[in-house]
Amino acid sequence: MKHDSLDLYSPLPPAQCVQRLGEAIDPERWPLLRSGSWLGSRPVLGRVGNTSLRLRKRIRYNNGFQTYLMATIEPCGPGARIYGKFDVHYSTRWFYRVWTAFVLFFAAMVSISALSRLRSPASHPEIDGMILLVPFLVLAFVWGVIRLGRYLARDEAEFLAAFIREHLHATDHPGGP
Repeated sequence: MKHDSLDLYSPLPPAQCVQRLGEAIDPERWPLLRSGSWLGSRPVLGRVGNTSLRLRKRIRYNNGFQTYLMATIEPCGPGARIYGKFDVHYSTRWFYRVWTAFVLFFAAMVSISALSRLRSPASHPEIDGMILLVPFLVLAFVWGVIRLGRYLARDEAEFLAAFIREHLHATDHPGGP
């Protein structure tokens, strides 16, 4: 089951939702180091503010592609609406965008250089052909790392949604996706 968003209704008021979630999670340490995963025993790490939250499942290994729930809590009638999205941490997204752009630029430069060398009479086509493969092999490796990381995180959105439902007695919001 693929999740990318969450839209739930809890019969509890927003302040009580914040309190319950705060009691049910361990505080997240600096997320880039992930060392906080070893501290505490609760199944979910994160932060809960008065109107927003960011949660992730506790795992005992490092996965930069781990699924986070970034959501908003707002009043809705006598209860609260909790809505947001599941995604990887924003720093992971930006790092791989910049890194991929760098590799593509490197691939273009290497390709131009190798193709111009192929025209010269002193070229070694087999070596230049192999040089052309290197940037594309690096891109294939990165794609494989991303796919593996997302595969390892495949059930985390469902886990986090069930966690919210259980602790806040939440159901699907009638106007949700």
